[in-house]
Amino acid sequence: MNVHEYMKEDLQVIKDQIEEFMAEHGTWSPLKCMDKASELFHAFKRHFDLEDFTLRLFKPTPEMRTALQQFLKERLEFRADLERILMLHIDEPEFLQEIGELLQRTQVYIQKLETKYKPAVFYRISPAELERINAELLKRIHSSDPDMIGEAVR
Repeated sequence: MNVHEYMKEDLQVIKDQIEEFMAEHGTWSPLKCMDKASELFHAFKRHFDLEDFTLRLFKPTPEMRTALQQFLKERLEFRADLERILMLHIDEPEFLQEIGELLQRTQVYIQKLETKYKPAVFYRISPAELERINAELLKRIHSSDPDMIGEAVR
């Protein structure tokens, strides 16, 4: 199990869920819309838990720290946006617009991870630490921890 690929697949699953919500919400019952919105927000929580899990398992070098601090700041802002959307009721007119904006924010988040933060932080993790992270991730997945197992491996 490669943590880089797992994280990338997990984000793609989230993006796919948002796109499905945008395309299908008009055909779903209000209950299904609520369930799908809840699944989407849970997927984000799971992904942030995965990032936190990874970040706890290596010691950042001084070169990584600045990028890591910026990453955590941007992620905190992204999470605040998610919390704001979570407070909206699905029947509110702004909800669908906010979900659309969430798709755009998610795409920006994925792009920044791929182009800025992975090269500056995640790809600089030593091979020994990366091997340990991969092994820990595999153990966590096999433990059936529902907060760690993403749709990508279900």
